[in-house]
Amino acid sequence: MVPEDPTVAVSVAQYTIKAIIALVAIMNPLYIMPAFLAATSDYSTEERQALSLRAIKYAFLVLLFFMLAGEAILFAFGVSTGAFQLGGGILILLAGIKMFFSPSLKAEDRKKNLEVAEREQDDIALVPLAIPIIAGPGTITTVLTLKSIAPDWTYQIAVAVGIMVACSIVYLVFKFPRRITEKTR
Repeated sequence: MVPEDPTVAVSVAQYTIKAIIALVAIMNPLYIMPAFLAATSDYSTEERQALSLRAIKYAFLVLLFFMLAGEAILFAFGVSTGAFQLGGGILILLAGIKMFFSPSLKAEDRKKNLEVAEREQDDIALVPLAIPIIAGPGTITTVLTLKSIAPDWTYQIAVAVGIMVACSIVYLVFKFPRRITEKTR
């Protein structure tokens, strides 16, 4: 039996659904929610929600950028998809190790750290939340793959819609983490 071309006889609507499912599966909002909660443990609910919106905006822009220019960028630097995935995996591992082994801070130390971060313009919404937690190497690779097999521009728009919907789903998970964890217990 000869496998079918994945783009043959697939409507734009079906391709959009395929993109949404693939991106939500690779982003895995329920899996990354603990990382988001750990990174924002010192934030109030309002600050956490504002931060989550910024992180989602950054992730959306990064994914859209890679959809439009990713293949050219990787080609220009001579980077293969496998090497890209390996490097991103190492970054995620190092971020996880740092989060796991960092000691718990006292309230006054947390306040000092927040003040220093504000002065230095550190924004965890971009790194590590948007990149690599939300828009990591797997997600970027999925976007590049979906775009590369899209037969024409209408299917590429379907990929962009898939990115927007997947990011919206992650945002909702980040916005209501307590409600989600209560429902899963």
